[in-house]
Amino acid sequence: MSGAAVTATAAPAEAAALSCPYPYTCLYDTNKAMMHRYQVVTSTFQPVSDGVDVVYGVNSRNDDVVFIRYTTGLVRCMPAGTPNTIYDVGYYGITNGIRIDSSSSCGTTIKLPVA
Repeated sequence: MSGAAVTATAAPAEAAALSCPYPYTCLYDTNKAMMHRYQVVTSTFQPVSDGVDVVYGVNSRNDDVVFIRYTTGLVRCMPAGTPNTIYDVGYYGITNGIRIDSSSSCGTTIKLPVA
């Protein structure tokens, strides 16, 4: 049997979700350059500097959700167990806080849209 192999050219989950290693949550600018990387589960929000430039987010954690807070007070969620998903963190406005929570579910918090 002869024939040529066909190779797919799709990027493997956008280079494994923009190279955000487990167990981090990473935030990126419009060019998908990493701006911030967080690892610690906290009970309060950690400040996000340069939030006006944050556009994308990746949650590489298997069992922990990530809450993103905006300057308007709005809070949205990046679900757990979705390490190859890039979220449109900038969709709702300017990011000013992030909290990694040990919950495996976003609960009633609205999930961020997929970029």
